[in-house]
Amino acid sequence: MSAPDKQRFSEILDDLGVIYDREVSVTLKRLYWEDLGSYPLDAIAAACQAHRRDPDRGRFFPKPADLLARLGAGSRHLPAEAAWAIALESLDEDTTLVWTAEIARAREAARPIWVSGDRYGARAAFLKAYEALLLATTEPPRYQVSVGHDPAQRQAAVERAVREGLMTQEQARHYLPGPAVTPEGAVLAGLLSGKVVALPQDEATRQRLAALRVELNKPESGVSVAQARRDVIEERRRQALAYLQARMAEGDDHAA
Repeated sequence: MSAPDKQRFSEILDDLGVIYDREVSVTLKRLYWEDLGSYPLDAIAAACQAHRRDPDRGRFFPKPADLLARLGAGSRHLPAEAAWAIALESLDEDTTLVWTAEIARAREAARPIWVSGDRYGARAAFLKAYEALLLATTEPPRYQVSVGHDPAQRQAAVERAVREGLMTQEQARHYLPGPAVTPEGAVLAGLLSGKVVALPQDEATRQRLAALRVELNKPESGVSVAQARRDVIEERRRQALAYLQARMAEGDDHAA
């Protein structure tokens, strides 16, 4: 493997050291590399993650044998019948699937027969195609996401794949919803980006903005549209700063 691969492998072991409060020496990394370095780094990261979450073995720093056991399980493709069950789920467009390229290709081979109404023939065609694909490959399975239309089911499917060690958290991140934005976060993001965001307004602020709108609508006011817009934005910026300062003060009070 390349130097960047070794660097990432080193970082994976360093992360384990942080979790288990253990110093991971250069010698230890070399020994683990000798045993694990032939596996894909994503698979190694997934094996470490699965070990950490194991309620029994996960209490202790993993030995190479612990990770090799998980890598061995992850290197085996699903049995044909289990793969067929996933292929059947793929016929529902709302369903998000975590599957391999071999399952997807075998499903495509069986799909015309399924569409024709021959369910038994479709299953037989899938099993034959899937087993032929497995015989032709020596690579471990690489799981990928087929995104369905149902967001809730999508999240459950991806999270389950992470728990089972089929995907890393980094891979799953692209398919999961981002963190909720708090009002404080929205205000701060607006100030940093220069974008105007919707803010809570007290009565005095609403009255000032209403008066500004009235002034803007007067032909003889002499207030330009551009200047009025700048005034509105500046007012909202002042309001945002006051809002943030108030919330920070509240936090200080609670901390005290």
